[in-house]
Amino acid sequence: MEVNGYKIEPGANLRAADLTGAGLANTDLSGADLRYADLTSANLTGAKVVGADLVGAWLSGASLSGIDLTNSDLSGADLTGADLTNANLTGAKLTGTAKVESTELTNADLTDANLTGANLAHVDLSGVDLDGVDLSGADLSGVDLTDTELSGADLSKAKLTGANLAYVDLSDADLSGADLTNSDLSGALLSGADLSHANLSGANLTDATWRRFRRDITAIRFSRRERVVLATKNAFKRWAGRGGYPTERVGDIIRESVRAVRVRFSNFFDRNSAELDETILPSPISTFPNINLSGADLSGADLSNSDLSNSDLSAADLSGANLTGANLTGAKLIDTYLEGAILTDANLSGATMPDGSIHD
Repeated sequence: MEVNGYKIEPGANLRAADLTGAGLANTDLSGADLRYADLTSANLTGAKVVGADLVGAWLSGASLSGIDLTNSDLSGADLTGADLTNANLTGAKLTGTAKVESTELTNADLTDANLTGANLAHVDLSGVDLDGVDLSGADLSGVDLTDTELSGADLSKAKLTGANLAYVDLSDADLSGADLTNSDLSGALLSGADLSHANLSGANLTDATWRRFRRDITAIRFSRRERVVLATKNAFKRWAGRGGYPTERVGDIIRESVRAVRVRFSNFFDRNSAELDETILPSPISTFPNINLSGADLSGADLSNSDLSNSDLSAADLSGANLTGANLTGAKLIDTYLEGAILTDANLSGATMPDGSIHD
């Protein structure tokens, strides 16, 4: 097959080729050299482009739905406005100056992809599989990350200003040095996350979970032989969905389970009276030294025994927060709202108090 005088086949040499608007649907370009090729507005729907070299390629406005880009190198490629719906980007490399603004990634698989330093600003990533993705240094400003799996993810030094991370599982994620200014982290699971030197000024952390206790479902026991370990609402919904079980009321069940020791799921599963395991597993103490939480909403948060030394909590809302045993040495608490907060055994040495005085 030839297009615009170029032979289209696996391993083809198409470096710097002009394939603007080309019809390449369902073609096989696996292993092809497409470096700096111009594929602007091209149709690659359902194409197989496994292991191809697309460094610096122009793919803006291209139709890439259902394309298989497994292990392909898209470093520095321009994917602005491209349609990657249902695309397979497993192990793909989109590092450096790769542009993904306004790209459609609905149901795309980015498992183990490398997005270090990629520009993903304002991309809708809700529900996208990000398991094992390296997002260190990536620009995720204004991105919707609801219903994504980010536990253990590398988001160090990522730009997440204004991002929607509501109820996202960020347990054990590396958020060190990340910019989370004005982001929505309400209901997010942050137990074990590294937030050292992160900027959370103006972030919404209402009902965020910092430690694994009553609020989290840790396990569901179906029988003597089966034990399904679950951590969050989102993880539970994904698991239930894969098994074909109804999930419409899962959120209600989990909210009810915050105070309940046992919860029966017999109305939702074709199993024998599943019950919430009574064993509650504590998480490691949260460590957030030097973190910027100025203006953040932390009302009602459980920050007991956390390390918040030298952190900026100016104008933050800590009303009703549990700071029992917390390390607040050198912290800035200027204009901080502390009504109803529990500060039993908290270390406030050298902290700047709401009235501007330095605590002894």
